[in-house]
Amino acid sequence: MGANIGTTITAQIISFKVTKAALAVIGFGGLGYVFLKSEQHRTGFMVLLSLGLVFYGMTLMSEATAPFRDYELFLAAMRSVSSPLTGILLGAAFTALVQSSSATTAIIIVLASQGLLSLEGVLPWRSVRT
Repeated sequence: MGANIGTTITAQIISFKVTKAALAVIGFGGLGYVFLKSEQHRTGFMVLLSLGLVFYGMTLMSEATAPFRDYELFLAAMRSVSSPLTGILLGAAFTALVQSSSATTAIIIVLASQGLLSLEGVLPWRSVRT
């Protein structure tokens, strides 16, 4: 249950666009960790440092995926996912490859925020009729 909560919180934090403050959080967390003596305070600043590094990693992934916006082969592949089963299998394969559901979720959020994935393209129930 903890992993599911962590993945949900990570996705929510990323959707709030806190990645813009990543370097400031890294600096603040690193300075606090280095200069404070109390182990309790150092632990708190290590958490800040770690979160800043995660956010900065998301920024780097966003910048790295930016060229895909104009890469027609990739866009065609994303549009060709026509069934929910295909999308689920591709998502499971990618998650197994990177060994992190949080990373997969973050990459999907980044791709969707850049317009590379539509809402209909990432929701498995899009073809269900009500």
